[in-house]
Order: sequence, then C-alpha cells, then structure tokens
Amino acid sequence: PAPTLLGFAAQLVQQLMAQIAREARQASAQNLAIRLSNQLAAIHAQIEEGIVILNRQGTIDEINGPATRMLGYRSEDVTGLPFGDVLVSDDALTEAIRARLKGGQVTALECKLHRRSGEAFPVMARLQPLPPEGGCVLTLRDLSEARASEVRQEHLDQLAYAGQATQSFAH
Repeated sequence: PAPTLLGFAAQLVQQLMAQIAREARQASAQNLAIRLSNQLAAIHAQIEEGIVILNRQGTIDEINGPATRMLGYRSEDVTGLPFGDVLVSDDALTEAIRARLKGGQVTALECKLHRRSGEAFPVMARLQPLPPEGGCVLTLRDLSEARASEVRQEHLDQLAYAGQATQSFAH
C-alpha cells in the first residue's frame, strides 16, 4: 500500500507542477500582451501623422485621432465606409490607393485632400501594404503649415529685395 500511495502522491505533484507551469506561461503571456498593448498605446499617442487602415476592399477599418482631426470626421462616422467617401482628393491619390490595394508599388505622393468642410489642403501621403490579409496603411502628413511658411518666407524675401532695390535707387 505504501508504494501505491507514494506513486499517487508523485502523480498529483507532477500534475500540480504541470498546471502551475501552464498557468505561469499563461500569466506571462497575458503580462506580455498587456505590456505590448501599453507600449503600442504610448507610441500611438506620439504619432502626429494621420493613419488610415484600409482593408483589401478599400473600406476604412481604422482611423487615428490626427487623421480624424485633419479630415474633420469622427472615427465612428467613417469606420466601415469606402475610402473614396472620406478621402476626397484629386485623382492621383485615389488611383494610388487603388493601385496599392491591387498590389501595385505606389508608396508616396504629394496631393490635395478635402476636409469635411470642403477646404482643400496639401498632404504627403504614404502607402504601405498590410500583409497577410491585404489592404494598406495610409499615412497622411498635413503640409498646410509648411506651405504657409514657404509663402511667408517668399514674401519676406521679396520685401528684402524691394528694400535693397529702393535703397540702391536712393543713392
């Protein structure tokens, strides 16, 4: 009877150890998932570019805060819509997105988008494939401020040139 009881106890200890190992792996995996989720949220909060994730059919699966502010929509209003209903632009961007969704190599272009209000604004659009399920990631950088800065600088340059010309006529 003693060896049988000892063998039974050994089996129980072995089963208990296996269960503890499974739970430890599961807890470790859960901790890793939480840690990675927190890291992703921190990275996501630092991104200034608009990001639109399109599935292979061309509908919007996700859109981040900067993109919604840039375009003038709420995320819940555009998720599930065809990209053409939201990303109103010149033909270049529409064709680039369609080409990318069909496996084309278009990666970046400068174009104009229209906000919900109808206001046009310049953007740098970058397209990346979204393997393995298809679709693509569209990254948008609003170039409005950069273009306004260029115009201000050109104006200042013209004023400086006019000032130099006026000064040379005065002498």
